[in-house]
Amino acid sequence: VSQDTKLAEISQRSLTDVGDVIDHDFNRLGYRVETGSKIKTISATNISFTSDIDNNGVIDTITYLKSINTKTGNLMFRRVGTGQTSSQWSYPISDLLVEGLDSAGTVTYTINNIKSIAVTVMLVGKAGTDFNVQYGQMWKRQFFPKNL
Repeated sequence: VSQDTKLAEISQRSLTDVGDVIDHDFNRLGYRVETGSKIKTISATNISFTSDIDNNGVIDTITYLKSINTKTGNLMFRRVGTGQTSSQWSYPISDLLVEGLDSAGTVTYTINNIKSIAVTVMLVGKAGTDFNVQYGQMWKRQFFPKNL
């Protein structure tokens, strides 16, 4: 039981750390982008947007997406940033949902109608030596970027 609890605790802490990175990026969506659409693409499994994410005067493109690790076949939550050092990472997940929401709170993937963005990251793992016990975590947040 102690081992199962510790594994679940480690997974929750890792997911919280991932949430901190997402918080930072999504709250800066469109920061210092003067022209054009701040959101480049959006679907249920990915989003790509522009921002001066590291406040250096250069507009970066940040992409979050659900992908499959070609070596293990596991689902991964990936972050890719252009124009940044240490900008790419991945995290094992069970699912990812990205939703654009209009002013009424209705899900939309029409970029011009998006007023807020909801991101849900789900993780389900197996604990214990016999892997009969499952634990799960979910991280969900809705963002209202000022720069949209």
